[in-house]
Amino acid sequence: MQRPEDGSNLACSRSSDKGRTLSPRPPPRAGPSLPRRSPRPLRPPPTVPAPDRPSPSRPSPRPSPLAVSPPRPSPPWPSPQPSPPPRPPRSPAPGPPP
Repeated sequence: MQRPEDGSNLACSRSSDKGRTLSPRPPPRAGPSLPRRSPRPLRPPPTVPAPDRPSPSRPSPRPSPLAVSPPRPSPPWPSPQPSPPPRPPRSPAPGPPP
């Protein structure tokens, strides 16, 4: 029982020590905690500021365009198919001239 008490005492002493140093910090922490709640109501307005944050916030959306780029290659495939036929004639054409 004494050991746990010692641990609790140590934790309490540490927390108390940190509490003194953290005592000034708790107010700032409370501030950030409140901003966290405010972000929820600010979420709707952020849509307007979004234009200002487009560059930073768009970096994540940009990946989506990249994902769209892969699908684009799929359409090009059909075009390459018709292109292959012209290629064979081209290779033989240069062959006969020389």
